Amino acid sequence: MTPEPSVQSELTGKHLNTINECQQLQELMAGMSGVFYQYILAADGSEKYTYIIGNFLDVYGVELDDFTIDSDHIFGLKKKGDRQNFYKSIYDCAAHLKSWSRQWQYTTPNGEVKWLYSSAKPERQPNHDLVLNGFIFDTEMPGDYHGLNKPTKLPAIITSKFTHLWNFRQYRLLASLQKRLAEWWHHRNQIDRLFNHTVDLVVILNLDGNFKFLNSAWTISLGYDFNELINSSFMSLVYQSDQTITFYEFNAIHYGKNRQFENRLLSKDGSYKWWSWTFVPVFESGAIYGVGRDITEPKAIADNFKAVEDKLRRIIDFTYDWEYWINPQQEIVYISPSCERITGYSVKEFMQDPSLLAKIIHPEDRDRIVPHLYQNLCESNNQEIDFRIITRDQQVRWIGHNYQPIYDAAGQYQGKRVSNRDITQRKQKETEALRVAENLEMAQRIAHVGNWEYDVVTQKITCSDELLQILGWVKEQDFLTFEELRKLIHPDDRDNWLNQVERALATGKSYEIDHRIVRPNGEIRYIQGRGEVVRNQVGQVLRLFEITMDITDRKQSEQILRDREQFLSSIYDGIEQAIFVVDVTQDGDFQLVGWNPASEKITGIKSRDIIGKKPEDMFLDEYAKAIRCHYETCWLKKSSLQYEEYFNFGQNKFFFLTTLNPIIDYSGRVTRIIGTAFDISSLKKTEENLRISEAQLRELAEREALENCLSGLIRNSLDTDTILATAVAEIRRVLNIDRTYFVWYRSDLDTPEWEVRKEAKIDSLTSISELYPGDALRPVSQYILSGEMMRIDDIATCPTPTIRNFFLVLECRSVLILPIQIQQDTKGALVLAHCQDIHNWTHSEVALLEAIANQLVIALNQAELYAATQEAARVAQAQTETLEATLNQLQQAQVQLVQSEKMSSLGQMVAGLAHEINNPVSFIYGNITHAKEYTRDLLGLIELYQKHCPQAHPEMTEEIETIDFQFLIEDWPRLFKSMTLGADRIRDIIKSLRTFARLDES
Repeated sequence: MTPEPSVQSELTGKHLNTINECQQLQELMAGMSGVFYQYILAADGSEKYTYIIGNFLDVYGVELDDFTIDSDHIFGLKKKGDRQNFYKSIYDCAAHLKSWSRQWQYTTPNGEVKWLYSSAKPERQPNHDLVLNGFIFDTEMPGDYHGLNKPTKLPAIITSKFTHLWNFRQYRLLASLQKRLAEWWHHRNQIDRLFNHTVDLVVILNLDGNFKFLNSAWTISLGYDFNELINSSFMSLVYQSDQTITFYEFNAIHYGKNRQFENRLLSKDGSYKWWSWTFVPVFESGAIYGVGRDITEPKAIADNFKAVEDKLRRIIDFTYDWEYWINPQQEIVYISPSCERITGYSVKEFMQDPSLLAKIIHPEDRDRIVPHLYQNLCESNNQEIDFRIITRDQQVRWIGHNYQPIYDAAGQYQGKRVSNRDITQRKQKETEALRVAENLEMAQRIAHVGNWEYDVVTQKITCSDELLQILGWVKEQDFLTFEELRKLIHPDDRDNWLNQVERALATGKSYEIDHRIVRPNGEIRYIQGRGEVVRNQVGQVLRLFEITMDITDRKQSEQILRDREQFLSSIYDGIEQAIFVVDVTQDGDFQLVGWNPASEKITGIKSRDIIGKKPEDMFLDEYAKAIRCHYETCWLKKSSLQYEEYFNFGQNKFFFLTTLNPIIDYSGRVTRIIGTAFDISSLKKTEENLRISEAQLRELAEREALENCLSGLIRNSLDTDTILATAVAEIRRVLNIDRTYFVWYRSDLDTPEWEVRKEAKIDSLTSISELYPGDALRPVSQYILSGEMMRIDDIATCPTPTIRNFFLVLECRSVLILPIQIQQDTKGALVLAHCQDIHNWTHSEVALLEAIANQLVIALNQAELYAATQEAARVAQAQTETLEATLNQLQQAQVQLVQSEKMSSLGQMVAGLAHEINNPVSFIYGNITHAKEYTRDLLGLIELYQKHCPQAHPEMTEEIETIDFQFLIEDWPRLFKSMTLGADRIRDIIKSLRTFARLDES
């Protein structure tokens, strides 16, 4: 958009004249040592200085910026009454149209004393203000120049610098200069006001293109302060794409040409604006003057206009709709290219065949549509018709056919404009919308959601079919009145509902309310309503729309939930099991929410005191780490977790079976953990007691098993060596002892000795089975012979040195010696030793070994008894042989009589002996067979009982375990075998005696 050069040129010209005058005045004042000022004394007594210019430093000895601008400092009004005289002198001179002057003494900041002189001519303004345009300079001699009107006296007070200049002519020149300065200052103020109030940018650049002056419009339009741009480059603000043309224009300006151009400048907020510039070079002052006008909006309008123009052209040529124009002669004069996109036929084909449109109309729509295509529309209004066409690729499309007559300015018919729009998608959407409406009606029916709309103007309420179903209202008309709807509201809820509706109609605020309705049949239903108002453009409420949902089932469910919640709350508060709740924060941390009274009773901590606390705040570190680990496992796995834990609360130790259950929200995040802790302290104590009992029972069972095993092994043999070998081997094996041996005190020898009769050891130990002199075991023999047990857990700590040294020689570290007295004069000892490690002998081990020792004593006594029996039989056999030899000798030496008498006596003696032995043996031997049969029958009966009655009475089961019934069954045959063997041997002895006595022959 082109700028207005006349306005800009006029503005620039006035400013140039002002600048030239200013330069002339500045050159004139540069040669004079003085200060020009304009002073205004207002009618209300206030004062101000419009301007103060000149060589201020030469006169006052200080820069103007560092000087206080007021009459007291400028005119030296220091003494009392000076200001009153000052004002009076000004008013007097103004009243008589006289020139005003004043002379005073002034001391500069560096201590220099000067006499200053000021002269001015007062002027009264129409508003009664007094204006003084004056001049102040330094003098060399004092004097009273008040009312001075003779210029011939002035040279006496002029400084030496201006003495040769001061005459009447210079004085008149000074007065003229003051007048011109006042006029110039007034003119400059007007120009400055013009510059500062204009919306255009005014700028003065030096020939290098740097800022020297700019008006306030720069701050308003671009946001820059004067100090931000002064001495900076104009090109730094130019948009990069515009810098080339700007540089070209500035080159032309440097050749003395005035230039007008457009470019964009950078604003302080980072945006760019378009400006139209006029630049004028003034080489005399070394400056370039410019004025810029904001053309951002015109540029945008121009760009928009061009875009609209291009858009309209594109719309005409490439409109989405298929358009064509028909002249009054029914000839097609224009067809848009969109016809090919819609129909598949090109513009050329339609132009060559005007009837092509009628040909591609769907056969079902052709008879209805074709007459409208060729009718004269000069007197018809525009019409819209929908029909189908068949495209080139045999697709069926819906067309929205709109035709409108066109008239010129004179009202002459120019033809018709026809627009064909592809509305296939719209038709599909209409079909879809119809289906959606049907689905919506079905959804409302299924969800029991209805709606009603209240028209404020007609005061009628339109209801959906589902709402009528909810209300139980028989549809007699398409609407309800507000009063009819109000009466359906339950009387207790009616006022609240009415207040909500009236507030919504009055304020336009939406509402949500739950209330009850009473159906015409008296049934009460719960309803939830959400209402919003519809306003017009001026904010007036036109309609109130409410969605209504039947929430009767939900209310009933809520009541059930409240009852269930109350029930759960009673369980939560009354159950003796601890229940606690933990919240999971967004960052995965855990905070306690509370726990039930049972937890408070166990811990002694109130539920309110744990809210918001972490596990580390409630428990010791060892407990807190384990608790946090369990929480994290439940949180990460999102599944229940059960574990056992224990805590110390006060002096008590509690064991809990804890179960954690995660609460998962709709997004799948665990938000809370519900924990239950069952106090299992008593169960744990019971388990501990059972464990101890089990260990004791196991130990007892092992003891009994070992005792039974040894008893069985010992009873299987009546040989002493076998018994001892079996005993030491089994004891070492079962108790895992390094060395076990049986030592026998041989008091039957000429010199009593100790014999290690049998030994069982680990392979790495050396055997010690041999005879030892009676005094070799002197440190230990005293205990054995006296029947005292010796128990040493650690040989190294034995208080008796002889005993300690004795066992250390044998490489023993722990020893247990159990004395055994088989007969009154036969003593021995069962010795157990650990040679590799120290072993603390337990009471159970000692008790077990004492029991084994007792069994061993019984077994050895039986073996000794058996050995004695065998020895007696051997002696009897020997005696029998001797008697037989003697009898043979008597038979040979004596006659039959002597032999008969002796044999009779001997037979009686042997018969009596055999009879005495045979009686008990026959009783035993005769009953053994029956005992075996009875036992076999009893065992068979027991086996049948176990087979047919496997579940025995607990008392019977306990008794079976007490007597070790299985061992009895296994040991019983061996017992009978041993008894039979003994009876057979005694019977053989009796037979021998009978044979000797020849009783069978008698």
